[in-house]
Amino acid sequence: DDDRFYYIRENEMFDGDELLKPKDLDGIRKTIMEGLKGASKSMGTRGGVPDRMVIQRTRHDLVMIVELKGTQPNCHISDTLKELIEELDIESNRFSTIDWPIEEELEDIEREIYFNRVSHHAADGVLHYASFLKEKLNVIAVAFSRRGDNQQISHYMWVKNALAPHVLQREVSADKFEQITSFSDFDDLIRESERTPEMVWALQAGIKELEYGIRDMLDKAKFAPLQRSLFVGLVMSALRDQALNNRLGGIDGRRVTSSGQGNVRKAVSDALNNVDEELKKIFDSKTMGADGPWKVLLDGDNTGESTLFKVVNNMYDYLGTLRTDNASQGDFDRVQIFIESFSVPDPTMETASMIPSPRNLATLICKMLEIRKSDIVADISCGTGTFLQTSLDLMLGSDTEENDKIMTNQIIGRDKDAPMLSISRANLVSRFGTPGDLKLVTDSLEIEQLTNSDGE
Repeated sequence: DDDRFYYIRENEMFDGDELLKPKDLDGIRKTIMEGLKGASKSMGTRGGVPDRMVIQRTRHDLVMIVELKGTQPNCHISDTLKELIEELDIESNRFSTIDWPIEEELEDIEREIYFNRVSHHAADGVLHYASFLKEKLNVIAVAFSRRGDNQQISHYMWVKNALAPHVLQREVSADKFEQITSFSDFDDLIRESERTPEMVWALQAGIKELEYGIRDMLDKAKFAPLQRSLFVGLVMSALRDQALNNRLGGIDGRRVTSSGQGNVRKAVSDALNNVDEELKKIFDSKTMGADGPWKVLLDGDNTGESTLFKVVNNMYDYLGTLRTDNASQGDFDRVQIFIESFSVPDPTMETASMIPSPRNLATLICKMLEIRKSDIVADISCGTGTFLQTSLDLMLGSDTEENDKIMTNQIIGRDKDAPMLSISRANLVSRFGTPGDLKLVTDSLEIEQLTNSDGE
C-alpha cells in the first residue's frame, strides 16, 4: 500500500508486446521487459518472468525480483517429479495428474527427497533473471524454496554491471530472514558492494557454480540423495583445506591482478571446466570396481596422489592466474583474507585436533555409507569413536542449538532393516560450503590487521 513503490504483477507486465500503464513507469518497465526477454530466450521454452517484481516510483535504476518454488506448479517441479517416480520406482498410476499439490500424494520419505531435489531451483531461477537485468539495473533477488516450516529464503544483491552477485543470506529460515525495510538500505548495499573487490565475488560465484555442477553430475551418475549430499560436502570441505589454499596464496608478493572482467570470467570458467573433466573421468571409468567412485577419489592413480586433491589443486592453479594491473595492495590483502576464510586452523594450533582433514573426513563419509546407524552409535558409546564423534559434531554443526541433532531417526531408503544415517545437505554446506552470509564476509574484509596474544 506504500505509494512510493509499484508492485508489478506478472499479468500486468506484458500484454502481448505492449507496455501497460502507468505511463510514468514506462522507462523502467521497458528496461525490465527487454532484459527478461533475453533471459527467456536463453532458457528456451522454460523462459518467463519472476513471480514478483517491485520497483520504486521515484527511482528507476533498482528492481527487486522474487522467485517462488515449492509453492506453485512449474515445469522444473513437474520434471523433477517424473524423475523421482522413475528413480524410486514409484507406481505412476498413483498420481492422477502431475499438478500441484503433489506432496499430498507422496509418502513421507518420497516427499523429503522430492523437496530436497527442488530446493535450489528458486535461487537458480532468480539469479538467472538477475544476470540479465543487472546489465542496466541494480537488482535485489529473493528466492523462496519449500513450504511451511521447511521454507528457506535466499537473498542476493547484484549491482549493475557487476561480475557476480553478492550473497546477503542463503537458505535461511523465515524467522532469520533479514528484511529490507527501506530503499535507503539498498543504497547502503550498493555502496558496500562498490567497495568490495570484484575478485571476491567472482571467487564466491565460481565456487557456488562448482557446487551445483558437482551435484548435477552426481544426479546424472545416479547417486542416491544421501551419497550426493555427502560428496558435495566432501569437496566443499576440501576447498577449505589450508594446504590447498596455500597454492592460491603462492602468488604472495605479487598483486592479484586482472586485465578486465573477461580474464576473471575465463579463469573461473577454466577452473570449473577442469574440475568437470576430472570428475567425468572418474564417473566414466570402467575400473571403479565394487567400491565405486569413492575408492578412486581417495586412493587416486598409481602416483599415489588422491584424485580429489588433484582436482581441487588444479582448480586453485587456475584461480591463481587471476591478476589485475590496477588492483591496490589493500585489495590483494582483502582477497587473501577472504580465501583464508575457507581454511581450517594451522596444525600447530591447539584446536587443530578438532578439525578433520579432508582425507580423514572422506574416510569417515565412506564408513558412514557402509555401516549402519546402530554401529556408529555403539562405536561412540564404547569410547572408541572420539574422532567420529568430533567429526560429526563439525559436519552437522551440533555446537549450535538451531542445527539438527547429530543422530536423526530419519531413515533414508525403503529398506527399514538397513537404516542409514541421515545428514542434511544444508548442514554440510553450512559447515563446509561457500560463505553464504554477507555480514560474515564483510566483517572479514574490514579487518585491518591481525594481532596475537602479545599484541604483535
